[in-house]
Amino acid sequence: MTSVYFINPPDLFLEKRGDRLPLGLLYLSSYVKQFNVNTEIWDLNHDNNDDIYNYIEVHTPDYICISVAVTSYKWTIEFIKKVKSKNFKGKIIGGGNHITNIALDKEPQEHFDYLVIGDGELALRNIIDNNPKEKVIMSNDVEDLDSLPFPDYEGIRMSNYKMTVDGRKGTSLVASRGCFFSCAYCGSAKIHKVRARSPQNILREMKLLYSKYDIRGFYFGDDIFTHNFKKTIELCELIKQNFDTNEIAIRVTTRSTLLNKEVCGALKHAGVTIVSIGLESGNEKILQNINKGETLEQQRKGVELCHDAGLKVKGFFIIGLPGETKETALDTINFAKSLNIAYADCYPLTPYPNTPLWDNPEKYNIKIIKPIDGNWDEYFQIGRSGVNHDLKIIHPNLSNDEIKELVNLFNKEVKKPGMTY
Repeated sequence: MTSVYFINPPDLFLEKRGDRLPLGLLYLSSYVKQFNVNTEIWDLNHDNNDDIYNYIEVHTPDYICISVAVTSYKWTIEFIKKVKSKNFKGKIIGGGNHITNIALDKEPQEHFDYLVIGDGELALRNIIDNNPKEKVIMSNDVEDLDSLPFPDYEGIRMSNYKMTVDGRKGTSLVASRGCFFSCAYCGSAKIHKVRARSPQNILREMKLLYSKYDIRGFYFGDDIFTHNFKKTIELCELIKQNFDTNEIAIRVTTRSTLLNKEVCGALKHAGVTIVSIGLESGNEKILQNINKGETLEQQRKGVELCHDAGLKVKGFFIIGLPGETKETALDTINFAKSLNIAYADCYPLTPYPNTPLWDNPEKYNIKIIKPIDGNWDEYFQIGRSGVNHDLKIIHPNLSNDEIKELVNLFNKEVKKPGMTY
């Protein structure tokens, strides 16, 4: 029987290490199990890092599949070198957002046997079944997300994951994949497509998590949870019919322009307690510069719709965006102070591969400090020690120290707690 070991690298720089499920790997594991494949999942935020090398050497899986984030890339390369030094004869597959973004670069192609761009399920089965000659696998999208089995919750120890949603034991899940919009700083900007699960399918997973794993908090990781008003309201009705909504808490993320009174009311009655909204800036020109597709008036209206419905709002903000000055940053601080939001996270602008900003920095008049020798370790927004790392941009109007000072000023003036995820 073919064997695949799924590896989730340690979150070395995050404040809440290993509180979230490695959901992508859990989907891959449950998917290939359907085809007589033996799988094991190693989350190295919880499993012993030293044990894995000896275990691989003894049990010799056919494939090692690694989900690579920006800040785990350097660790992953060292992991691969160590595994190969023990004469590993199987194939090593890289996937995840960072691999999708850098798969065509020279270095990852030197270390991985296969690099998957896009959805992993169909690509992984192709690799296992056909041993393709090409190293970079352009995966087809899974169009019918309901056709996928639920994540392989039995393949991990659910008790390891300590996420809470508004004080309740929680976990992450997704109702859709993709985004329609093209924000300059965002890795989803080139997708322009959303594939959604049916409300009935989502409900079945929620009921499983509730009954089998005692989950009472549900954190939907979709970029734009409310992209389809009809389906959002239908899901909310199903949740209301099948749960005591006083027992559960749900958190979703969306845009101000994807909210209306009916949707906000439905969210509230279904047990949604927190709506996260990417607001980014309090200056109209900056919103135009990043192709946000929203005005300050629309953003304020979205927040007010949530507030009027009794929903808490978490706002995301970024300092150092294209065209930013001290004055526009102060506009953002004053805008955030004026809103009815319960939480606020403010980050310095961090460039990521395959975003419009990364691909065309000249257009945005920002210079990107690219990694040396594949060291992506500090390409994060907020780490365990806050914003004390070196930023990865050179801004024409603000020094990096000034950007960090403005982020700190935002936190001091706005006085809303952050939530880190």
